[in-house]
Amino acid sequence: MIDPNLAAATAHLVNLLESGRADLAATDAVAQRARFPHAVEPARLHGIALFQLGRMGDARDALQTARALAPQSIEVLCNLGSVLLADGDVTGATAALEQAFALAPDHGAVLKGLGNARRAGGDVAGARQAYARAAHAMPDYAGAWLNLAAIELACGEPASAGQTARRALTLAPEHPEALLLLGHVLAAQRRHADAEAAYATGERSAPTDARFPYQRGLMAEEQKQFA
Repeated sequence: MIDPNLAAATAHLVNLLESGRADLAATDAVAQRARFPHAVEPARLHGIALFQLGRMGDARDALQTARALAPQSIEVLCNLGSVLLADGDVTGATAALEQAFALAPDHGAVLKGLGNARRAGGDVAGARQAYARAAHAMPDYAGAWLNLAAIELACGEPASAGQTARRALTLAPEHPEALLLLGHVLAAQRRHADAEAAYATGERSAPTDARFPYQRGLMAEEQKQFA
């Protein structure tokens, strides 16, 4: 039976995090961890709050405590993997996410995180495998297809990357990152005019993003449109 006091305390921490008040969440989590020392959620949410505040070492400590309390928690392992990766510990992040993958091989968030960790560690083939599984686990999530398209392009497969990027755009039309990637795909195929058009669409979607006019300039140069 769930302790109603613990449930209420956890819900309050979640509300603070969702409201963008990581500072208050971190302070409150200290009290809740003292109040419920054997409960995993106060420690896990404390780690998330500390991560959002940029306190990486403290976030790692909180999430390691949460992991000791619930060694098979998918949420804890995913959060820990994200923090370790952001802190530059690729080996530790990969290990945490591989453990999560062994427990939940079709979990979309696990697969996405594992793909990120593998790619950071230079395992491009392993990253592609994880991203492909993530995309099929979350077929309506544009970001999953975008990750897959990016790794396909990195693998030297622009045709596949273009198809995948377009699938992301069907889910999220005019998504700036998808348009940027589509432009890169078309540029890799030396379709410079089409690439410039993709970058121009992206510039309209994100007019303050300097990458789009920069890439448009490169494509114009390729077409000898120097003006």
